[in-house]
Amino acid sequence: MNAYTWFWTDPESFRALTARADAGGVWAEVSVTPTALSFTPGDGAAAVSCSGPGVAWQPGDGVWAASPAGCDYRYPQSSIHQPGERVTATYGIQWSVTWTSSTGATGMLPDLTTTSNATFAVAEVQSVVIR
Repeated sequence: MNAYTWFWTDPESFRALTARADAGGVWAEVSVTPTALSFTPGDGAAAVSCSGPGVAWQPGDGVWAASPAGCDYRYPQSSIHQPGERVTATYGIQWSVTWTSSTGATGMLPDLTTTSNATFAVAEVQSVVIR
């Protein structure tokens, strides 16, 4: 609780992709370009996002450090009052989609988001300092 929860994806997953189909002497090509990585924390708060794949957390980063890529979220309370005492977070990559064809026609399609979920507990730790 209140420690930064970092989110990231493999940089290889955060790259432009293209697919092409040929039929009857014409072709069409669709390209997707990642525009953001998003994290919906599952505690009722709005999604947060960053513009790249994020940076993987390492133990040397410490539990109180913010992600240098800005891909993080701070849970304001534990998940004790959530169903099953856990939250289900949704991770997403948002994509810009364009197309082109051998006829010279081009265009844009609606943005696309691919997602994955994870369920976990958000712990709360309290301490007392005696001097």
